[in-house]
Amino acid sequence: SKGGQYNKAAMRTLAARCSVIGFRPHAERGRARSADHSRINTLARICLFGLISKHPGRNRGGAGISLARLATHFAARGHAVVIVMRRPADGRLPFADLPASVEYRFTGHGGRLGIFAELLGVVRRTRPDALLAFDTRANQIASWLHWIPGPGPAIWLSLRNALNDRQRATLRRAAARSDGVIAISHGLARQFVALTGHDPSGVHVIHNPAVTPELAQRAAEPLEHPWIGSDRPPLIVAAGRLTAQKDYPTLLRAFAGLRAQRPCRLMILGEGELQGALQQLVDELGITADVAFLGFQSNPWRYMQHAAVFVLSSAWEGFGNVLAEALSLGVPVVSTDCPHGPREILQDGRLGALVPVGDAEALGVAIAATLDHPPDRASLIAGARPFAQAAAGDRYLQLLLSGAPAA
Repeated sequence: SKGGQYNKAAMRTLAARCSVIGFRPHAERGRARSADHSRINTLARICLFGLISKHPGRNRGGAGISLARLATHFAARGHAVVIVMRRPADGRLPFADLPASVEYRFTGHGGRLGIFAELLGVVRRTRPDALLAFDTRANQIASWLHWIPGPGPAIWLSLRNALNDRQRATLRRAAARSDGVIAISHGLARQFVALTGHDPSGVHVIHNPAVTPELAQRAAEPLEHPWIGSDRPPLIVAAGRLTAQKDYPTLLRAFAGLRAQRPCRLMILGEGELQGALQQLVDELGITADVAFLGFQSNPWRYMQHAAVFVLSSAWEGFGNVLAEALSLGVPVVSTDCPHGPREILQDGRLGALVPVGDAEALGVAIAATLDHPPDRASLIAGARPFAQAAAGDRYLQLLLSGAPAA
């Protein structure tokens, strides 16, 4: 390893130590796999690899939710599913209630080479037909399987958040070693192609499986809170990790301006390293009595269900699961027009207001207008249908197992 880069010789040395024999070129292996799985109902073994951050909160974001939903759908279709992820330091899995047939394999807390060695061991033991990686670090590590002698899984990378120039070289190399790339929004796919120069025909777009069959049922579960009730001030809800990406300072400033004009309250669901700084800002803005940080919630939808407006204030995204979830419940939404996802989900603003990133005044105005003139609930629910778990899950299966286009 030189300059933080891992080379082909290092991977083959590691493979030799793991007693892998019988090399066949990667492209040849890919052609053999394509012939084996031509339909989504051909039973297969699928490995989902990701959630390897050392920070537990980062593994509980949208990638973890999507991973769990895909695992559930794949298992329901009869496929064997194994999840390879970092063992949570706090002992809490980022998801619950997965089918009993889904297996877990936990990596340790070492560096990339250590995690790769453990991933390689799982691949050798379980012999998956396809492997889908989540997030940039997992994409890089999964792509090293390209150098390993012997038959191996189809290697698919996924893009799940807005990209930056620092990722250019890593992404370019990883994509060149994979069978294909899946982006969760068209904007993210375009950014990836522009950043890396990758052939657009090798980049497929599948929106996240945001709307699950049980989401409405979970949202209807009982919830007792003094801020919830028909005789209470309008409730604004936001959900997501307390990080710079979500730009909660802009939301808090927008809410402070709104609160100065009318009674309302704000609930923020999520945990993260910025909670102390955000609470300090709340106190400075004089809105302490009307803002509640509720931490991580395994069922955020029962809070979302009671929102007069759901708000996404992010500086960047890959998709924006929570917007699709709110729409599916008929909850009005307001979002920043950040890269990438909100504009696609909200149909260029037809399903909810889009405002410039970081513009607290515009965000406050949009929330007020939505409170005064809420959109038709049925149209919001209809707008969320393209993001159903079954539709997205089947498109993933078509792509992972047959290589057919997922248009």
